[in-house]
Amino acid sequence: MGKVKNMAWDSASKFLSQIEDDVISQKITKDEALTKMQNSNEMLSLEGINSKSDAEEWLDSIHINNNLLETGETAIYMDLNDGPPVEEVIDNMKETNLNLWGENE
Repeated sequence: MGKVKNMAWDSASKFLSQIEDDVISQKITKDEALTKMQNSNEMLSLEGINSKSDAEEWLDSIHINNNLLETGETAIYMDLNDGPPVEEVIDNMKETNLNLWGENE
């Protein structure tokens, strides 16, 4: 890979890391992060983000992985027409003894 591509990749990685940190620390909302990503000149495609929906999925994964809650949103993202109801998912998680509520930390 050429030096320029490596520099662009490094720059995109650093940019996304900063967005991720800001979202996790709740300095910025998901919408603000999306706007920053859309307005940036970074080559986010090098990180696999080629569209607005890719960016939204990436931001959703940060929320899910860090159990973040934004006003009016839940941490469990699912299409209600697709799969079991949330209550059933939660019951299944309890049955499998997943550390759902962070009690055993």
